[in-house]
Amino acid sequence: MKKPRILVIADVAGSGQYYHAGDEAMAEVAFQRLAKIVGREQLVLACPHPRTAGPAFCVKAIAMPLYTPKTWALHLLLNPVVTGYRILRCLWYLSRVDFVFKAGGGNIRGKYSKFPLLTVARRWRKRIIIVSQTLGPLHGHHRQVLRRQLEDALWIGVRDRSYSAGQTGLPVHFALDDAVYLQPRHNDLTLALAQEYSGLVGISFSGCKSADEQQLNCLYRTIEKLVAELEATAVFIPHHAPQNRGDCAAARAVVQHWHNTPFILLEQVPPASAILALTGALRLVISNRYHGVIFGLTMGVPTVALYHDEYTEAKMRGAFEQFQLEPLAFSITNSFAADLTELVHKALARQRDFAAAAKTIPAAGLADNIAPYNLIKDFIAAQSN
Repeated sequence: MKKPRILVIADVAGSGQYYHAGDEAMAEVAFQRLAKIVGREQLVLACPHPRTAGPAFCVKAIAMPLYTPKTWALHLLLNPVVTGYRILRCLWYLSRVDFVFKAGGGNIRGKYSKFPLLTVARRWRKRIIIVSQTLGPLHGHHRQVLRRQLEDALWIGVRDRSYSAGQTGLPVHFALDDAVYLQPRHNDLTLALAQEYSGLVGISFSGCKSADEQQLNCLYRTIEKLVAELEATAVFIPHHAPQNRGDCAAARAVVQHWHNTPFILLEQVPPASAILALTGALRLVISNRYHGVIFGLTMGVPTVALYHDEYTEAKMRGAFEQFQLEPLAFSITNSFAADLTELVHKALARQRDFAAAAKTIPAAGLADNIAPYNLIKDFIAAQSN
């Protein structure tokens, strides 16, 4: 029996400076499942960093930068040989697969909705499956393009109940994020932290360009006061820090405004499974990283989300929706310090609710989460009859 070939689109690096913990967590779960169904030899990964991602996921990987059509055209003019080769290679592999599977990197929004590979896949009648995505915000032409790309998709899986559903008018399927099913696994660093410190507050912060200096300073001071109140140590856990910037730079900006409260700055992004394991040892999570929130909820740790616009609010509320918990989400730009303090106290008071949700929700939601993967099994069964 011939097994189907699958082109997996994922915004992953596998390792190195462009590693993005949340995206990698989703992709790791997806590849484990797909490998069990068809074998890794039947999988091709299209991603921005194939040299590191391919070995990390033990699959064939090809370069697929997340360009818009205009950017592709610009690169064709400036570097026609390399860019043309990349395009032709993507098209060649696309022509040979049975499925196109959009996995890790859970944001289909704005200009990225116009990535032309999905358009070609639809025209070539490839079976398209989308999992664990947030759709939007989409406006005007972007909305029309994404609707055309996905109107024949076998599955459009989203991780919020209402926001994504309203972006294209297409039927979507709500389910738990794939990263919920990642297995926690310490590395040496996270194990040492978990063993040495009994009262850690985990903070994952990527910065906030839409907030002014006064709002950010107020946020930084409020978080410090909360950590001091708990007589805890803050550990800043980066999810994405290319060239030691990104989350690491944001964390350094936070602690510049602190006084005597103890803190730990992780200077490199740990593997997603190690972040998840460390999260299980935390007393509290405060995060404006979506997967920081997902990791907290998965491990049953009291969690408060930070957001700064419509899109990040939808993602954060969607995370709590997945676990059937009241969204404890704080607006960096529109709320007051007292509101964040109240949310943290509420989260800590509901520790049992967080633990109960983490114990029951993943098992209860597994059938919905693996439904798109079962479509591939159904295809194989149909082919064998």
